[in-house]
Amino acid sequence: EVNDRMDLNNWSPYKDLFAATQEFALRNSQASTQQLRSLLRRNKPEFLSLLKNTPKNAEQREKVKNGHTVGLVINENDPPKILEKSFIEEALIISDIFDLNELAAVDLLLTGEQQTPNYPSYSRGLVAVLLYWDGRRNLVSSLRTLVQSRRGTTWTLDISPEGASMVTAFTDDLLRNGMTQQILGLLSKIKVEAEIEKLAIQRGLGDAKHRKQVRDLIAEVRQSLAETLFYFAGQSRLPLMDVSSMIHYLEANSEVESDGKLTPSTLAVLFAVLYAISLPCDLSAVQENNVDELLQHPLVTDPSYLSGIHKLLVKESTWKVVGVRSCMQLAWSVTLRLLAQIPTSLLSGTTPPSGEILEQDEMVVEMSMTDRVFHFIKENIVGCPGFHSEEFYLRRIHGIITDLIVNMTLKVKEMRNHGDEVARILMLHMSQNEEPPASLRKDFQQLLELITALYGDDPLTLELSSEYWCTADNPMMADAGSFIVPSHRFHHGPPQKQASLFKFIRQSGDLLPPLLYVPYLNMLAALASGPQSARVCYELLHYNGSNFSNSDVNSMSFDHFFTSCHRYYAHLHHDRPLHDSTHSPRNRTITPKEVEGLRAVMNLLTKVIKYDDIACINIYENQQWSACGVLCGLLQCPVPVKLKGDIIAVLTQLARIPEIASGLMQITESAQILVTSGDNTQGGGVSLELEQIESREESYPMTMSFVNLLTAMANSGANLAVIGEGVRSPGFDPYLTFVVESVFLKFPTRVYAKLEEKWEVASCCLKLFNKLITTYQPHPDHFKSHKINFSFDNSRTGSQISRDFGSNPVKAIHPPAFPLMLYVYNEGNFFKTVSLWTNAIKYLDSYASKPTQERSLVEAATLVMQILLNSLLTQDLFMSCMRESGSAILLTSLDKLLLGLNQKSGKADYVVTLARFVIHHVSHPHLSLLAIRIISHLCSSAATQREVVTAITKSCSVATQLKILHGFVEVLDTSAPEFDRENQPQDLTDASYLMGQCRQDVLRLLVHCVDMPHPNVSTFLLGFDLSKPPNRTSLQGNDPGILGSNRSCLHSVLTILSLEGSVDTQEGVSVTQPLSVIETPKLSELSYQLVHKLAANVDTSAPVLRYLRSSFDFIYKQLQYLPFSNPDPNKSKEVLMQQAWLLKTVAIELYSLALKRQRANAERTLKVVRTLAGDTSLTQHSMSLLDASTSVATSSQRKELAKMLQTFDVLDLAQEFPRPLTLEQFVPSVVEEAIRSCESSNEHGIIYCDVKMLHNILEASCSTLSAAEDANRKHLALLDMQNILQNAIDRNQTRETVHAKLSFLTGWRHTLEIALTACPVDLLSKEMRQQVLISTLQHLVNTARSSDATPELTAPIAGIALMIIVQIRATFLDAPATNAQQYLFEFDAILDGSEAKEKISLTSIAPLQVVIRGLMEWLLQAGLPQKVRTHLYASLLYYLQVCQKPKETNQKSKSRRTVGMLLSSDNDIYSRLSRDNLQLIQEYGDAFMDLVCKDVCSGHSVCRVLAFACLDAIQQIDTPKTWLQYMVKNGYMAHIAHSFSQEDQSLLASLNPNQETPRSVFIYEQKMSLLCSIAETQGGARAIIDSGILTQLSECNFLEMRPSHDDNEYSCLPLFFLLFPDTTTIGSSAASRYQQLLFPALRLCSALLATLGQSHHESSALVLQFLLSHINPVVNSVLKVQSIHT
Repeated sequence: EVNDRMDLNNWSPYKDLFAATQEFALRNSQASTQQLRSLLRRNKPEFLSLLKNTPKNAEQREKVKNGHTVGLVINENDPPKILEKSFIEEALIISDIFDLNELAAVDLLLTGEQQTPNYPSYSRGLVAVLLYWDGRRNLVSSLRTLVQSRRGTTWTLDISPEGASMVTAFTDDLLRNGMTQQILGLLSKIKVEAEIEKLAIQRGLGDAKHRKQVRDLIAEVRQSLAETLFYFAGQSRLPLMDVSSMIHYLEANSEVESDGKLTPSTLAVLFAVLYAISLPCDLSAVQENNVDELLQHPLVTDPSYLSGIHKLLVKESTWKVVGVRSCMQLAWSVTLRLLAQIPTSLLSGTTPPSGEILEQDEMVVEMSMTDRVFHFIKENIVGCPGFHSEEFYLRRIHGIITDLIVNMTLKVKEMRNHGDEVARILMLHMSQNEEPPASLRKDFQQLLELITALYGDDPLTLELSSEYWCTADNPMMADAGSFIVPSHRFHHGPPQKQASLFKFIRQSGDLLPPLLYVPYLNMLAALASGPQSARVCYELLHYNGSNFSNSDVNSMSFDHFFTSCHRYYAHLHHDRPLHDSTHSPRNRTITPKEVEGLRAVMNLLTKVIKYDDIACINIYENQQWSACGVLCGLLQCPVPVKLKGDIIAVLTQLARIPEIASGLMQITESAQILVTSGDNTQGGGVSLELEQIESREESYPMTMSFVNLLTAMANSGANLAVIGEGVRSPGFDPYLTFVVESVFLKFPTRVYAKLEEKWEVASCCLKLFNKLITTYQPHPDHFKSHKINFSFDNSRTGSQISRDFGSNPVKAIHPPAFPLMLYVYNEGNFFKTVSLWTNAIKYLDSYASKPTQERSLVEAATLVMQILLNSLLTQDLFMSCMRESGSAILLTSLDKLLLGLNQKSGKADYVVTLARFVIHHVSHPHLSLLAIRIISHLCSSAATQREVVTAITKSCSVATQLKILHGFVEVLDTSAPEFDRENQPQDLTDASYLMGQCRQDVLRLLVHCVDMPHPNVSTFLLGFDLSKPPNRTSLQGNDPGILGSNRSCLHSVLTILSLEGSVDTQEGVSVTQPLSVIETPKLSELSYQLVHKLAANVDTSAPVLRYLRSSFDFIYKQLQYLPFSNPDPNKSKEVLMQQAWLLKTVAIELYSLALKRQRANAERTLKVVRTLAGDTSLTQHSMSLLDASTSVATSSQRKELAKMLQTFDVLDLAQEFPRPLTLEQFVPSVVEEAIRSCESSNEHGIIYCDVKMLHNILEASCSTLSAAEDANRKHLALLDMQNILQNAIDRNQTRETVHAKLSFLTGWRHTLEIALTACPVDLLSKEMRQQVLISTLQHLVNTARSSDATPELTAPIAGIALMIIVQIRATFLDAPATNAQQYLFEFDAILDGSEAKEKISLTSIAPLQVVIRGLMEWLLQAGLPQKVRTHLYASLLYYLQVCQKPKETNQKSKSRRTVGMLLSSDNDIYSRLSRDNLQLIQEYGDAFMDLVCKDVCSGHSVCRVLAFACLDAIQQIDTPKTWLQYMVKNGYMAHIAHSFSQEDQSLLASLNPNQETPRSVFIYEQKMSLLCSIAETQGGARAIIDSGILTQLSECNFLEMRPSHDDNEYSCLPLFFLLFPDTTTIGSSAASRYQQLLFPALRLCSALLATLGQSHHESSALVLQFLLSHINPVVNSVLKVQSIHT
C-alpha cells in the first residue's frame, strides 16, 4: 500500500529537478550535468505522462473514509494513524477537485500540514492547493528549460557539447512520443478561470493573496507549456503533424484578454507556428555555413510539408480569432516569396517546391490584408504587455515586416498607391462633411502604424530599427553627414536588404498625402529610437531641407518644420499676456488636423534630440530655425494644452545638455512660461492653464511636461539658483512654490479622466523633489540668506517659520532644495501628501490586477520613499547647520514624524505601513528595499528603535504582526543572485539585484539591532518572546510547527548557512561547504556575523548557543567545512570575513562549554578544531635547520597539518597597496588633504573615502577651467580626476582587504587561545599538546618570514606566536621542582622565570630550538615594525626562561649557593641547553648583537624593556662574555651610563603618586637588572666601573627626592629587609615609587662589592661616593630609623 501511494506522489514540488535544470543551464559544470542525467532518467515517466494524475480508486477511497476508525498507514514501518474526520473530508475534497487518487490526496494534505509554518495565515488545505500547483509548475518549468537548452538554430546557450547532446536526445525522444499533442491537450484543458471557479466552489481559495498566488501558478503552468512549444519550434524543425496540431489549436482555442490582446500562452503558440513556417535564414545573406541548414529545412525538402501547411492556412474556415490566421498568412506569404527566390543552383539534387503554391504568395498576403493584418498585429500582438521584452518575438515580427518590404516591393507600392487613393477619397468626403465609406482599407497607413508600434519602444536596446538606415543612392546624400552609415563599411556597398528598407523610408515620404503625414512622422520618430538611427534621421531631414529652394521646400525636412512653426506663431501670436491666451480672436485658430501634425513633428523632434547630442546642439544653435524662440513663442499662443505639453517635451530634451540648459533657463524665464515677475504672478502662464483648462479637461499634459522640464534642468547640473537674474530677485523659489503649492499639494483633490494620470502627476513632482534633495548639501549660511515666505500649513505658518530672518528679504543664495527641506521637516500638508504610500499599500494588499494604474502608483510610492530615505540621511547635518546658524525656525525631525501619530488612522502606524511593503517583496522589490532601509535608519538609535518595536507590536493586530514577520522571513528565503561593485547590472531596478540587496539589508538590520536593549527589532524578527527577557526564551520551543510556531529570521539564516554545495579548489579537488559561501558570499558573511553577534550578546548568548547546539549542531557541522574557498578570486575579502565570524563564534562556544563544564561537547568540538590527518611533524624545510644530533623527524614522516593550520593557509599575507598619485594639474598635497576631508570610519572601524563627495570637490575645481584657452588643461584635469577617484576606490578596497585579513587573524587567534587555555587540559596529553603547539608555531613563523608579507599583518602573527610560546612554556611548568642541584638566587627580577618546573629533555626542547631559529631570522629582517620586534623579543625571552635552570624557592646563604654551583656538573641538561642556545645565538654574529643593543638604547619603551630582558637572559648564559665585550667595544655600555642622566627628569616626575607609573621606571628597573647580572662576574663589574655608571648614578637627582613619611613607617623593618626585600611591591604611594628607584641601585652596589671584594678599592670608593652623594635621603634616613631600634 505504501509503495503504491508513494508512486502516486505526482503533486510534490519537483524542486530538485527544477533546481538541477537551472544549475545545468546557468552554470553547466560537470557535476550538474551528471546530476541532471540521473534525475532525467528517474523522472522520464513523469515527462512522458505530463501532468497526468493517477485516477481515483474506489477501494482506496473506502480506506481513507475509514481512517478515523481503522486508521491509515502513512509510513511503512509505522502503525496505522487515526485521522480526524475533518482531515478525511478535506482529503476527499482535494481528490475530487484535482481528480486525484485518494491516497495521494491524503499525502498531499499531510505535506500541506507540515508546511503550514511557512504559510502562517493559511490552513493546511490552502497550503495543499499551493503545493499541488507549485509541483506542476516546477515540472513544466523543468521541461521548458530542457527544451530551451537544446542544440538548435535560433539561439545558443553556454552549454558544453556533452550537456547539449544529452538534453537534445532526451527532448527529441519526448517529441517523438507526442509531447506536442500532450502540451496542446493540456493547454485546452487547463483554463485559469475554470480552475479558479472549481476551487472557489469547494472553498479551496483563501484571501486575496492566496487567490493571486493560485492564479499566478496556474497561469505560469500554461505559459511554460506554451513556451515549451515555442522553444521546440525555435530550435528544431517540427514535423508537419505537430505544426498542423498547433494551427488547429489556434483555430479553435485562441484566447484574448478583455481588451482584445492575445493572452501570453496564445502568443507563445502563435510564434511557435511563425517560427515553424519560416525559413531559418535570410536569403540575401546566405553563406556557406548556413546553406546546409537551409536545404535541410522540411519546407525545402518535403513537398507534403509545404502543401499541408498551405492548405491549412488558405482554406475557408471559421476561426475563433481571425487576426491570428491573418498573421500566419502574412508570414506564410513572405515564406512563399523567399522559397521562390532560392537560386536553382542550390536546389540541385532535391525536388524543388511546387511552383503552383509558390505563385500564390500575393493571393495569401491579400487574404491577410483583407482581415486588417497590420492593425491586428499592432493592436493585439505588439500591443501586448511585455511584448518588447521578448527578443525573439520582436525579431520574428521584424523579419516578417522587413522581408515583406524588401521582397514584395510591388505589393508595398500597390499599398502606397491605394493609400494615396484612400486619402483622396477621405479628403473629398471631409470637404463635403460626409461620412467616408466603412469598407475603405488603410493598409499602408496601418503598415506605417505597425512599424511605429514595433520600433517605438526598445527596452532591450536591440536597435533593430538601424537596419532601415544606410547611405542613399544619391551622391549628395552620401555627404549628408558623417554619422550616416558609410558605404565603405561594407565590402560591396550596403546590404541589399538595408538599401531596400532605406529606399522604402525615402519613397514613403515623397508626395505624401496629408492624411499619411502624421503616420509617416510617427514612423520616423519610432525608427529614430537609437543613437545611430537618430543621427541618420537628423541628417536625412536636414538634407531634405538644404537641397530645395525656398519656394519648393520638402515637407519632410527640418526647414519645413520650423518654417511652419514660425508661420503658426505669426498667425496665432498676439500681444496679450499668456494668462489671457484663451481669449483669442476668432480668426486666429488652428484645426485639429494641424494640431495633430504639429504634435507629430514635436514627437519626432523629441526622439531625435533625445538620442543624438550633436543633433540637439545643432538644432539649438541654428539661427535660421530659432528653435527655442519659436517653441517658447508657440507656448504663448492659443493652442491646445496637449500640443503645449509636446512643445515643452522638446525643450525638456534640449535641457539634457548642460551647455544648453543654462541658456534655456533664461529663455524660459523671459518667455514667462510660469509668470514669476510683474503684478500678476499667481494667475498667469502654466498656472492659469492648470487651473482653468487642464482641470476642466481632467488631463494635465502641459503641467507634467513643465515639471519634467524643471527636472531635466536640475539633472543637467545647471545652477537653478541664478534663474531670473537681472529681471527679478534670482532664485528657483517661484518654480518650486508652483510645483509644491499648485501641483503637488492639490493633486489628490483634482479630477482625472484616467486614474493613472493622478499618480503620473505626483511622480513628475516627486522626481524633481528627489533630484533636489539628493544633490543638496546643507550649510549654515542657507538659513541666513533669504526670508522664507512659504505658508506650510495651518498649524505652522510661514511667519512662525521665518521669524528669525528679518523683515526685508535679501538676495537668495540658498540652493533650490533648501525651501523644500523646510517643507519636508514640517508636520503639515506636505508631509500628509507625501504619505501617499498608504494608498500604495492598500492597493498592493488588495492584490488587484490593474497594470497601468499599478505602474504609476508604485512609481510614485517609490519616489516618496526615496525622498524620505534621502531626507533621513541629510537630517542630522541639516539640523546641525540650523542650530549653528542660530535660526529660530521650528522644524520637526523626520524620524519623529514617521514615528508620530497618523491623523487618518489615529495610530502611530507609519512604521507598520512601511513594514507591510516587505510582504510584497516578490512583486515590488524596490519598494521593499526602500522600506527596509528607512526602518533601518529609524533603528539607528536605541530610543527610536524602541518606538519602532512598540509601533509594530502595539499599532496593529497579531495577524498583521505575523504577516510582517513572515515577510522578512520570505525575503531571506528568496533565492537571488548577488552582485558586487564590479558586476552590478546596468539597470539598478533589476528585480534580482534588488532582491539580493533586500536580503543583505535585512541581515544588516538584524546585526545592528542585536545589541540594543530588549525588546528590539532583532529579537522580534528572530522569534524571541518579547514578553520576557531573551535569556529566558526557549528557542527549541519556537521551531516551525511546534506549538503553532512559525518560521523566524533565525531559521532562515541557519537554513542559508546549512545548505551544502560543492566547489573545486585550485588543486582541482572538489570540497563540500555551505552553498551561500559560493553563490552569495556577502550574504553569507552577514549571516555568520549575525550568528556571532547573537552568541556574543550577554542576553541572547545562552539560548542561541543552546539552540545551535541541540537543534542544528551548527558549530560542529560548520567546522567540518573549514577552510572555505570560492572560485572567484575577487571574493577573497568575503571568504575571510565569513571564516573570521565563524571562528569567533567557535571561540565563544568553546568558552561557554568550558565554563559550563560540558566536557563531551567540548571534547567533540576540539577534535574538529585540531583534526589531524596524521602526525603533525615538522616540515622538511624546517628540519633542514637542525643538525643530525637534534633532528627528530625526516621528510618521510611529514604529514598534513591540523585543521587550524589548513584554515590559516587561506590567508595571503601579501598585500598590494595603491601607487602614489601622479598628477598633471592637481597639487598632490592638496589632493591628499581633500581625500582626508572625505574620509570617515564605519561601524567596523574601517576608514572609507566618500568617493561621491570627493567627486563633487574635484568637479567643482575642474569647473573653474571653462575658458577656451583652458581646454587642454581641463582635459588633463579631467584625466587627473579619473585617476584620483580610481585611487580613492583602490584605497577603500585595500582597507577592506586588510581589515578582512586582520579580522580573520583575530578570529583564528581567539579560537586557538580558547582551545588552549579555557578548555580542560586533560583533553590533550602533555606530549601531544607540545607537539601541536610547536608545529603551529613553526608554521606561523615560516609563513610570516616570507619576503612579501605585509607588516600590518605580521604584527598580529607575532602576537599569536608569543601566545603559543607562553603555552609551550606552561607545558614545562606542570610539577614542583625538587632537584637537589637547585641553587639560590639572591636578587629577584621582573620576568625571572622562577616557576617550578619538571626537568626537561633534549628531545622535547629540540623542535622548539628549530622554531626559535626561524624566529630569530624573522627578527633580523630589515624594516620590521617595533611592535613585531616587541612580540619576538618576548617570545625569545620566554624560550630562554624555559631553558633556564629552576631556582630554589628558599633563601640560602651565599656559601650554600657557591656549594650548589660547585656541585653542578658539566653534563647537566641545563648547561647543555645553555651552550646550545648560546651557539644558536652566536651563529647570527654581530648582526643580532647590534640589533638587540640598538633596541636597548632607543625605540619604543616596551621594546626597550624586553630588549633589556633578553640581553639580561643572554648575559646569564654568555660564559665567554662575547656580548659584554661587544657592548663595551661599541660604546653601548657608555650609552647606558649616559642614559641615567637623560632619564633623570622623567624618573623624578615618576615620584608623583597621582600620576601613572611612567614607562621610564620600567626601563630603569630592567636596565638595573641587566647591570646586576653583568656585575656578577669580575669582567662585568669592571666594565660597569669603567663605563662610569656609578658616577652617573651619583649625579642623578631622582634619588635625592626621598618622600617625607612618618618616622614609624619603617620602624619594624630591619636594615637587611630594606636592602634585600623578597619582592618589590609596586604601589601607588610615593614611598613605594621611591623604593622602585632606590633598591635596584643598592642591589647594583651590593653586586659590585660582592663580586670584586673588599680589596678592590676603586669599587669601594665609587660605592662610597654614591652613598655620600645621596647621604641624606639614603644613609641618614636609614640610620635614623635603625637607631631607634638600637
